Amino acid sequence: MNRTFIINLILLVGLNLLVKPFYLLVVEAEIQNRVGADVFGSYFALLSFSFILNILPDLGTTNWNTRHTAQSEQVLSHQLSGMIGLRLLLAGLYLIVSIVIGLWLNYTAWQMWLLVLLSINQVLAGAVLFFRSYLTGLHLFKHDSIISVMDRLLLLIAMSLLLWGGLTGEKSFQLEWLVYGQTGAYLITLSVVAFIVIRKAGKIRFKTDRKFIVGILRESAPFTVMTFLSMVAYRVDGVMLERLDNATEAGIYAMCYRFYEAVNMISYLFAVLLLPMFARMLKRNESISDLLQLSFKVMYSGVFVVAACVFFFGQHILALIYDHHIAEATPVFSWLMASMICFSLQYIFGTLITAAGDLRPLIITALGAMLYNVLLNSFYIPQMGALGAAKASFFTQLLVLLAQVVVVRGKFYVGRVQLTLLKTALFSLGCIGLGLFFSTQTIMSLSVAYSIGLFIVGSLLIIVLTKMLDLKRFIVLIKTRE
Repeated sequence: MNRTFIINLILLVGLNLLVKPFYLLVVEAEIQNRVGADVFGSYFALLSFSFILNILPDLGTTNWNTRHTAQSEQVLSHQLSGMIGLRLLLAGLYLIVSIVIGLWLNYTAWQMWLLVLLSINQVLAGAVLFFRSYLTGLHLFKHDSIISVMDRLLLLIAMSLLLWGGLTGEKSFQLEWLVYGQTGAYLITLSVVAFIVIRKAGKIRFKTDRKFIVGILRESAPFTVMTFLSMVAYRVDGVMLERLDNATEAGIYAMCYRFYEAVNMISYLFAVLLLPMFARMLKRNESISDLLQLSFKVMYSGVFVVAACVFFFGQHILALIYDHHIAEATPVFSWLMASMICFSLQYIFGTLITAAGDLRPLIITALGAMLYNVLLNSFYIPQMGALGAAKASFFTQLLVLLAQVVVVRGKFYVGRVQLTLLKTALFSLGCIGLGLFFSTQTIMSLSVAYSIGLFIVGSLLIIVLTKMLDLKRFIVLIKTRE
């Protein structure tokens, strides 16, 4: 199982590293440069709002599919028709609720139009994830890897043509074009993945099995509640920034959040791969200790290097991408990257708890995190704007991570962790030492890019020396048959 995890992680992360971060940090960043922080801040707030409610068109069906298909590969054909009918009904409910709350929040006509479009995009994106859950549950990881980047690749191509392909004026860009492009990319991707899954399932009769649907909703209810609470804690900051402060502050937050999201996209892939693996291993009463510690070391090594790089070189990184608000965004950037470490590690511990099927600890944690985050944002945002939202994010995600670690230690045998913790501490101290050295004025005066490059190379060397990534074991896992 470790070998399967490593091989498919390389494929999945490799494809996503080529497409998604490039789209976010080059294409979308340039869009923000052209439309301005205030316009993009309004879009960011509306996008966050659409994310908060996006559990409605899903209600746990995607997670249910992943777990049950991984445990019994014969359930595909009789699930699909009922699931599609259910999701169409839920999509309609989601759109109605989004519009009603948008009107209650007194959004302008332009904001309401964007909200409707973004809500439709959430439905399409959720449908793609729904069909991908079958591919993941059946361990068709290569198919899933390609589908996982298709929508972003299509959007990247379309937006690049609009930005630099001479299809528009010299510097003109309408934010609505981004939203329209998302719709088209999701539609094409959905058509492809639906075709693959339906072909695997065989003949599909579109009928609604009420008993089957009620059973799924009842079983998925804990996951639905947990996801909603978590999404509020994860996305409410953008909405509150625009409502409690102004759209420009939301735009400054979006400048930094873009990096957070780029790393999160890669971290999320761990959960996609680990959920069916943990579910199958727990069903077979196999030890999850090795896979848990391996995934922790790989995840922590990657996100800590990124966060440390941002902490020591954040202002220079932002200046490479953005034209305005660099000074205001720099401290926000550091706090968000610290939050990103905590959030990324939750994809490991939270996924293990989810795979076990008992979501009560996660629901309690998510409820506490939501209330805590809203309270912190209500206090910090009026005083500090985007910086306050970033601080609230860090403290909330740290609290959630600590709670999940406590739950995992209490429910599962995770083996001897002292050596892993020692390696983690040595690696962290080594990276901090490198950052302090290469960010000094003497070194920085030579070349910012040169210093950042040396820091990254040195950090990779420390990863190997501390055996956070054991190259010998890594090679053995690749070569060994399951």
